[in-house]
Amino acid sequence: MTNARARLGCSAMLLLAVVAWQDAAAAEPAAQIESRDGRATFFSGQRVTLRFLLRSSEAMEGKLAWVYSAQRRTMAAREIDVKLGPTAATPVDIALQLPEVREGIGYDTELALRLVALHGELLAEHRGVLWLLPRDAFADRHAWLQRLKIAVYDPQGGTLKKLQDAGVPCKSIRNLEQEPSGVVVIGEGISLRRALPEGLTRLAAGGAAVLCLAPSDGSLPFPGAGEAMPAPLRVGLQQSEIIRDLDKRLDLDGWAPTAQTVVARLTPEANRGQITLTVAEKPPGWPWLEVVYPGGGRLIVCGFGVIQHWDAGPTPRYLLLRILERLEHHDTPISSSRKQE
Repeated sequence: MTNARARLGCSAMLLLAVVAWQDAAAAEPAAQIESRDGRATFFSGQRVTLRFLLRSSEAMEGKLAWVYSAQRRTMAAREIDVKLGPTAATPVDIALQLPEVREGIGYDTELALRLVALHGELLAEHRGVLWLLPRDAFADRHAWLQRLKIAVYDPQGGTLKKLQDAGVPCKSIRNLEQEPSGVVVIGEGISLRRALPEGLTRLAAGGAAVLCLAPSDGSLPFPGAGEAMPAPLRVGLQQSEIIRDLDKRLDLDGWAPTAQTVVARLTPEANRGQITLTVAEKPPGWPWLEVVYPGGGRLIVCGFGVIQHWDAGPTPRYLLLRILERLEHHDTPISSSRKQE
């Protein structure tokens, strides 16, 4: 009797396992629609090509129907005949003429795709939001920018020129000893060698707002490691997710032509008992350092190629705008500033 019960129990378990396997197999989609682009944010009014891959576990024919809409109004729609096979994905490109939007306005649109078999069965769906932003990220913000009193230390001149061409009011400074009264921007691609790292830390520890854009090489002393300056209230290292923290509309990656959105990373290193943050192009490391000091000063080192990829799409321009907004309240206590949370 005991053996019979044991065999019955094993049979029941086997049956349950088979049923679970069948349910899992049935739950797997027969086909998939996969986006090949990391982008979801574009300049309004431009023509773009979005790339997709169609995958199927078996050979089949069908139609890919897509609808591009804004505020529930169809802007464009089309149906494409497709053939899918189990050995390779089928690439599909969708060309869109994006509508214009007014300056100072961000606009969300939607692209919906449906893959349908010839007999009418729905095989896969994909929906994605496309954000449209004007080319001028600083429209209607010039009075505010004037109040920031932006000073740019940029011996190479590339960052200063980009900001001036974008209509950002700023002045050039030749050294950090001029004690600028507003936001200090260190030009992209400058080496963190000689006295520059100490100058950045000194300014921020003294209460200034400092932004260092993608340094080319060199290192910073780890904030708070020395005794000559006040210890910071907070030191934060972050990966690319900081971009979405600053503005949920912006792309984390894919916005650079070479796909290399991070051009500088900070990696902790120990040297003769001292900890430094050394600049490197490749991982490991962090593209974002933010240091907040007791006097309200703040230092941000941004390793994203904001200036290098300025014309590639909206993300670099609007990312800089959000960073400047974050620095605007550098002298406000953390507990009373929502922008610093």
